[in-house]
Amino acid sequence: MTLQRIFSATPLLLALSLSGCGSGSGSGGGSGGAGTTNIYIAGTTGIAAKFNTYESIATYWKNGTATELTDGTSYASASAIAVDGSGNVYVAGDTTDTTTGNDVATYWKNGAATNLTDGTTQADAKAIVVDTSGNVYIVGSTSEASGYSIA
Repeated sequence: MTLQRIFSATPLLLALSLSGCGSGSGSGGGSGGAGTTNIYIAGTTGIAAKFNTYESIATYWKNGTATELTDGTSYASASAIAVDGSGNVYVAGDTTDTTTGNDVATYWKNGAATNLTDGTTQADAKAIVVDTSGNVYIVGSTSEASGYSIA
């Protein structure tokens, strides 16, 4: 079977990271000048499989270069991205529990995944923010066994 990589991702959130934008102090001193702007986008890529299906891979892009967060063995998506002042990249989304088939709310810090739910019910992470102290805040939803969503 031949697998075909699909790069028709739908980016869901864009983050800008600015550095080196400070102004100089005093006459002729300082370290201002041209800063660096990095553009981050969260979304998904996929691998085409048989029967017109594909596995979605949680992915983020920095300045157009893709970083895959999952391996494509099960469905996963990236919904939001945040970058802290040290350049750490945080991505919120979901992965699929291969036992239950439910989505698991997940976030990645620099590519390392942390599951926020256990897969017993459907759940996803839709937004992520990191404060200056390194605290991570995530918004999403989960469902009860009855199938009703809880924000």
